[in-house]
Amino acid sequence: LSSFHLPMSRFYVLLACSAAFLSRAASGYCILPSTVDVQIDSLCDDFEAASSNVTLFVPKNSKHSFQVLIEATPQSHTNNLEFKDTDSLSFSYLQVGYVNVSNTTRYDQQRVGWLPDPLIPAANMGGTSTSATYCEGGSTCTFFVEVEVSSEATAGTVEGEIDLLYNDGNALIPYSIHIWDFAIPSLKDGAFASLFVASTSDAMHTQSADQDLNNIYNESGYTDELKSMYYDILSEARIPPDDLYLSTPRPIEDYQYLSEVGQQLFGILDVSNLEGGDGCSDFDEQYIQSMLKTISPIAEKLNDAGILSNAYVYGFDEQPSKCEAGIRNLFGAVKAKWPEIKTVAVLNWSGEEDVAMPTDEGFPLDIWTIQYQYFNEDDAKAWTESKEGRKVFGYHCIEPSDSNYLNSFIEKDLIETRLLFWYMAARTSMTGWLYYAVDLWDTGCNVNPDAHTFMSRENILTAKTNFNPGNCIWGEEYGDNFFANGDGQFIYPGADGPIPTTRLVNIRDGLQDAEMFRMLEEDDMKSLIERVVRNATDFTSDAVLFDQVRKEAGDMVEARVRG
Repeated sequence: LSSFHLPMSRFYVLLACSAAFLSRAASGYCILPSTVDVQIDSLCDDFEAASSNVTLFVPKNSKHSFQVLIEATPQSHTNNLEFKDTDSLSFSYLQVGYVNVSNTTRYDQQRVGWLPDPLIPAANMGGTSTSATYCEGGSTCTFFVEVEVSSEATAGTVEGEIDLLYNDGNALIPYSIHIWDFAIPSLKDGAFASLFVASTSDAMHTQSADQDLNNIYNESGYTDELKSMYYDILSEARIPPDDLYLSTPRPIEDYQYLSEVGQQLFGILDVSNLEGGDGCSDFDEQYIQSMLKTISPIAEKLNDAGILSNAYVYGFDEQPSKCEAGIRNLFGAVKAKWPEIKTVAVLNWSGEEDVAMPTDEGFPLDIWTIQYQYFNEDDAKAWTESKEGRKVFGYHCIEPSDSNYLNSFIEKDLIETRLLFWYMAARTSMTGWLYYAVDLWDTGCNVNPDAHTFMSRENILTAKTNFNPGNCIWGEEYGDNFFANGDGQFIYPGADGPIPTTRLVNIRDGLQDAEMFRMLEEDDMKSLIERVVRNATDFTSDAVLFDQVRKEAGDMVEARVRG
C-alpha cells in the first residue's frame, strides 16, 4: 500500500495470509486473512481462521494482504506495527476504517451499520503527526498489512517478526513467508485484461457523469499530482484508470501512461452516445462521419506512439438485440478505417433474450462483454473460435443484486469480491473483466442529500469515518430512495489523495490469483476452484478452505514450473 501515496507508519508491508495452517491466537490480538470482514466489535474467537502468527505463501512479483486484529479495551489506546524490509520483501500497513451503511430497498442486505471498507492512514485524517494510531475504547482496532514480493525474490522461506507496539508495551508476532518459485505476470503479459471506469481519468472532469469529485477538489484544485495518485492507486491494483463513456478522447499523455504501466486496453470514445443518435440503430451518415472525425486526431497520435492496437471504442451499453444493425453500422465504420482499434460492447442477448451472438466474420465486435451469471462456456467458445482475435469478458455492476449471487457491495462478505475473479479464472473462454465505475460518489438522494467532503475520521480516536457510502447513482431515473452502498466506488477521496479499500485490495489479489490459476492445466485448475466456487450462486465463503485451495494451487504451479 506504500504505492498508494498516503502517509504511512515508519516501516512498510503488505501480504496475503494462509491462516488456515496457523495455531489459534493468544487473547488480545490475532492474525486474520485479508478476505474476512472485521467488524467494529469483532473478537478473535469469532473467526475460525484466526491465528497467533503469520504464514504466507506468495509468488514473486506480487502483493498480498493480511490483517492484525487488536481486540477492544475499555479505554482508548495507541498501537503501531514495525517491520524490517528484506531484499525480497517490503512491508506497509493502513488501518481498517468504517463507514456507516444504511438500509436500502434496492437489494437484500446481509448487514447494516458501521462496516469495514476504507483503509485509512495512521498518521493523518486526525490532525496528528505521530506514527502511532489511536484506537477507540470499546472498539476493535485492525491493521491491514501488505507485503510486496520482488520479481527478483529468491524462492524459499523468509522468517522474521512483527513488533506490535501498544501503549507502554509490545508483542512480537512471528511470520513465515514462503516465496513460490514462479512470478505473477506483469500487466502487459498477463492472461487477463480489465476495463474499470475511473471518473478521475479526466483531470478537467468534463467527461464524467459524477461531478462530486470535481466539487471536492475545487478549492485545492484537482492537480496533476492528485491525478497521478488516482492513476497509480488503480494501476497498482492491476486495473486501469480507464473510461468507457468518453464523448471526446483523452489527451495522448494519458494513453502513454496507461501503455507504460502495462495496461492492455484503453478506451477512446463511446461511439453510440454522441449527439444526434439514439444509442441503438438510428445513426445517419452525418453522425458516422462526425464520429470518425472525433476519433481521427487521437488515432493518429496513438499510431505515431505505436500503441493504436491497445485502443478500443465502446458502445451499445446493455442494449438489446434489436440494435444489431446499429452495431454493424458504427463499429463497422471504425473497423473499416482503423482495423487495429478494438470494439467493445456489453450485450446480454443470450442471457436476457435467448438470442445467440452473431458469429459471422462480418460482425464487427472484438470483445463481447456479458454479465457474468449469463456466461455460457459453449456460447463463448463458439464466439471466440468464429474469428481470430475475438474475446469474451465478464462483468458485474449493481446486478446481479440478489443476495445469493457474488457481488462487491460493502454489505457482502468481503471474500465475494475476490471470488468473482476465481469464477472468471475457471471459465477458460473468459479473458477479462469490466466494471462500470470505481470512484462515483453521487449524492442528492434521501439517504445522502449533501455534497461530499474529504473522507476523515469522526475524531482522532476512532476508525469511524465521516463518509456516507450510500451512492445515489440512479436517483434521477428511479427516485430519491434509490441507492447502493459501495456500488461504483472502490476508493474514497482523501485530502491528500485517494483512500483505498479492502475491496480494492481483494480485487487486486483476485486478479493475481486468476493469473496463477491459469498457469495450471485446465482440469487441475477447475477442480481446485470448484471446491470454492462452482457457479454464480454456488460458492463458499470459508476463508480457511479458500487459503487451503490457494496454497495447493501455488504448490502445483511451482511443481509444474520446476518440471
